[in-house]
Amino acid sequence: MSQTRPAAIDSQPRTAAIHAHPERDRTPDAPRLLATGLVAHVGFVDEGRPVVIPMTYHYAEDEPRRLYLHGGSKGRLMTHLATGAPVCVTVTEVDGLVYSRTALNHSVNYRSVVAFARAAAVQPSVAERDGILAAMIARYFAGRTAGTDYSAPTAAQLEATALVALDIEEWSAKVRTGGANGPGDDDPTRPGTAGVLPVGRGDVSAPRPAGETTTLFVVRMVPGPAWNSAAPMRSQALWAEHAAFMDALAAEGFIVLGGPLGGGEVKLHVVNAASEADVRSRFAADPWSATRQLEVWDVRPWTILLDGRR
Repeated sequence: MSQTRPAAIDSQPRTAAIHAHPERDRTPDAPRLLATGLVAHVGFVDEGRPVVIPMTYHYAEDEPRRLYLHGGSKGRLMTHLATGAPVCVTVTEVDGLVYSRTALNHSVNYRSVVAFARAAAVQPSVAERDGILAAMIARYFAGRTAGTDYSAPTAAQLEATALVALDIEEWSAKVRTGGANGPGDDDPTRPGTAGVLPVGRGDVSAPRPAGETTTLFVVRMVPGPAWNSAAPMRSQALWAEHAAFMDALAAEGFIVLGGPLGGGEVKLHVVNAASEADVRSRFAADPWSATRQLEVWDVRPWTILLDGRR
């Protein structure tokens, strides 16, 4: 693709700096979050008034400073971008609604990126838009390909389609996981209730004829703030309770495979579930989840095309 290389993303952002809850800072994971998001809310100033428009978009981790917006070619956002003026792009995924025994400690589990960007000096050609659009469809609908699942766009359709390349100048990312952390939320004898209502978008993989494929979920779990990095896994608090919980999930067939990744603190599990919401709901009951020793980082649908065990 013919394009100029944008400057490095500001590693000490000014506009995107995190002030509230700095412990939730996950800025190094911004590429992963953008690559799995669905809707970008794009903010800009139009004739002196603030405007925020939800947009579909494309992002690939191998091109970390570039984000593509997809929309109508004659919209006011595209007109604004053509002037070189900046925009703010926010992508948020909500994973759970957190309820607490105290009013002010109700919260939301989320993954979010705030990025500041401008239109790239060199925009993709009509031919390049074809490849970007195909990659974007594959990102939203895993496994779908032009010519097999849908007809490829014509040159006229591509000419009328706006795919604007943005250069990201700075960004920040925040993540909240775990349960309620208000006074007494970890004490079941206290009045009231506390917990998490899972919110998930489910499996967005492309539908396939029955019998052709099997779709599982890959779950990456990472140490939470209560994890004791000085102690091995089996010496962590509530190890016996956690192990019994995971053994039960494996016994019922929910966990297909699982264990530490490369012997480290990151845990990788392959699970058989109906949806992402089901996955997050089941792991939320883990004793290590309640104490924030272990947290679900991401859940990805995995379409199995090859299985040597059959």
